[in-house]
Formats: sequence, C-alpha cells, structure tokens
Amino acid sequence: MIAKPNAMSLFSKFAIDPIPVVSFRQRFAESLCRLLNTRRTYGDFLPDFGVADLSDIPDGQALRACLAREITEVLTHYEHRFTPLAVEAEQAPSGFRFRVEGRFLSHSPREPVASHLVTFWLTHDTSRGFAAAKA
Repeated sequence: MIAKPNAMSLFSKFAIDPIPVVSFRQRFAESLCRLLNTRRTYGDFLPDFGVADLSDIPDGQALRACLAREITEVLTHYEHRFTPLAVEAEQAPSGFRFRVEGRFLSHSPREPVASHLVTFWLTHDTSRGFAAAKA
C-alpha cells in the first residue's frame, strides 16, 4: 500500500509540536500585565484585586508616581513569589515605561528554594494598558 503524500505517519502523530521558547521572566511579566490590566471594580469576588481607576489623575509626574505605587502594591499583595525592591518609571513616546526589580523565589522540584534578583520592563499606554517589554 502506497502512502498518500499528505497522510500523517504514525510516528508524526506523536511528535512534539515545536513550542516557542519564552523565558520565565517574559511569562511572569505577561502574567503581571494581565493582573495590572484588571480594574479594581471588575468583580465582587476580590474587591481590591487589580489596579484602581486612575483616569481622574492628570498625565505626567502624578500619574507616573501613582502607577509605580500601584505596581508595587499589586506585586506585594498578589504575587507572593516576587518581592519588589524598586519600581522606577520613565517617560516613553506612547506613555510610560517601568523598570521593576525584585527578588523572585523559585520553587523548582529539582532545586532547593532559591532567591534570584530579576529585572523586567513594563510599558503603559493610556489606551492599551500595561504590556511586557523587552529590556
């Protein structure tokens, strides 16, 4: 019996699909962005979950300081694997860019509990919210 050119072989059915390699730091930053893009009034299940509505704060230094404080509070309260040490903001062309530095606790089954110093970047655009950024 001749196999059809488009037919899938038995062994190709069990092949692992190539998964894009994404760093843990990038996945963590994207997870944090989902948390930061949730407004505090979103649900009754956790009334203080997410970021407060900052739409009444004018753009500029005050908004930048409020966003940095919100990032620190959300990380401290909802991300127990990460201890924020510094959140620094700078002006970006489309909004703000935040440098988040802190200690991350890894609980790998192959390694003992370890603390790693990590730094990642977040951007904030008033129309799109938070996004993970490359360093």
